[in-house]
Amino acid sequence: MRMFFILAIGLFLNSAGADTKPQQLMVEADLLINGKSISRPRVITLTGEPSYIEVGGRNFKVMKMGVLAQPGDKIDDLVLDLDFELHAQGRVIRTSPQIYAKAGVPAFMTLEESTPEEKIQLKVLARPVIR
Repeated sequence: MRMFFILAIGLFLNSAGADTKPQQLMVEADLLINGKSISRPRVITLTGEPSYIEVGGRNFKVMKMGVLAQPGDKIDDLVLDLDFELHAQGRVIRTSPQIYAKAGVPAFMTLEESTPEEKIQLKVLARPVIR
């Protein structure tokens, strides 16, 4: 009985260690204003490691996105901490949401900067990078 207990603990610790290996993810965001895509940044990151991108574009002056992806409670669950900033049309849109998502499934949120005349949404998709 003691040998079974020790073996069970060893198997548990071995399987727990396998889940802690960083996973490479492609994180894609899409900022929409009234349904029109304004910016579509994407970055490859490792779970547990912060990543950052800053670009300029035709529809905007500067777009910055930082992301920290962490594994969730279940397989394919992710917790995404985002920092998003867009300088466009003479104003600045900033948001720092924490999004719970499934790998490969888009997550949508409406930003509090939205008004009845202008709906601002952020769509985020994180998926494993397959080598």
